[in-house]
Amino acid sequence: MVETSIKKLVIGFCVTGNSGYWAMATVMLKSVIKNIDVRPSRVLLATDQLDSFEAFKKIFANDQIEFTLIEPSKIYSEIAPELKGNFSTYWKFDLFRALSFDEVLMYIDVDAVAIRELRVASIMEHFFDHSVRLAAVPSPRPVLERYSTLRLNNPYDYFNAGVLFGVSDGRYAIERLAASIRQITKLDTLGLYWHDQDLFNFIFNSKYFKIPYVYNVHSGYLYARFRGASSLNELAANDIHKNAVIIHFSGDYLLSKKFHPYKKNVVDLITTIFEDIPHPVDQIDRALSNLMDGLRRVRNNARDSGVDYWLQCFRLRRRLFDSRYYFANVKATVLYIRKYVLGKTSVA
Repeated sequence: MVETSIKKLVIGFCVTGNSGYWAMATVMLKSVIKNIDVRPSRVLLATDQLDSFEAFKKIFANDQIEFTLIEPSKIYSEIAPELKGNFSTYWKFDLFRALSFDEVLMYIDVDAVAIRELRVASIMEHFFDHSVRLAAVPSPRPVLERYSTLRLNNPYDYFNAGVLFGVSDGRYAIERLAASIRQITKLDTLGLYWHDQDLFNFIFNSKYFKIPYVYNVHSGYLYARFRGASSLNELAANDIHKNAVIIHFSGDYLLSKKFHPYKKNVVDLITTIFEDIPHPVDQIDRALSNLMDGLRRVRNNARDSGVDYWLQCFRLRRRLFDSRYYFANVKATVLYIRKYVLGKTSVA
C-alpha cells in the first residue's frame, strides 16, 4: 500500500436496518481493504444501531482498522423526503462534515464491492492543491429528468453518489443543505427524486472531477435497456466487462434472488469472510450471530439466483443485462452443456 503524507485517506459509509444491510457493509469493506492501494487512516461509519456497530467491528479485528462512529443528524426528517422508511441516505453529509482538513473521504455504498485493484492514490492527487472538492463517476445516460431542475450544464453531467471522493466543504453545512433543498423543490415536480444524489449534483453544479466508470459500475452501466440511451459502445462495454473495479449492485440485488452477473464475486468474498472470522463460536454474542446470519442470507441469495438467470436466458423473463452475460439462445446453451458433459466424460 502507498503511504501519502499530504492527505490521509478515510473510508466512510452509512448503515441501518436489518442484518442484511450489515452483511453487505461487511462484504463491501472487506473487498475494499483487500484491493485498495492506500492504507486508510480510519473508517467513518454513520449508524443509529450501536450493538450492530460493535459486532461489525469484531469481524475486522485482524485488519487493524480504526473505526469512528458518526452519530447521524436528526434534522433530515424535517428537511428531506425519506427513502425506504428512513433517512440514512443523507447521513453521508455527516461523514463529510466529520473530516479534518488533511483527509480525503472515499464514500462507498454498502451494496458495492471492489473486485480489482482499487487505485485511489492517483485520485487523491487531484485534491492536493484544493482545486478539486469532489470526484465521482458521471451517468452513462442523459439524465433529462433532473437536468433542468438541478441547473446542470448538460444532461450527462449528472453523477451517481454511490462512490464519491471528497474533502470537507462548507456546502455540507446543515443550513446550506436545507437552503439548497428549498431551492430545488420550488420547481421540482418529482420531489427530490434521487434524494441525496440530487442534492450533491445541485450543490456542485457540474463542477466535480470525473473519474472513470470502472470505479462505479452501477446497474445503469449494465442494463440492456440503457444501451441505446447511453450510446454505450462495444469498446466501453468490453472495458467494463474486463476491467471493472467497483461493482455497485444498485437495485436491491444482494437482498434478493434476482440474477446479477457479478454475484459470484460476493459468494467468494463471503466464503473468505467466514474462514477469517477471528472469534470461536462460543464467544459469539447475539449481535454478531445476527450479522453472520445476514452474511449467510446474502450468500444464499447470490447462490440461488441461478433460476432467475436461466429464466432470462430462455427469455421466459425479460433479460435485464447486456447480452454478453447470457447464453445467446437455446442452441448455444445445449452446445455448451454437451461440450461440458463430454469434457467431464473424457477426463474421467
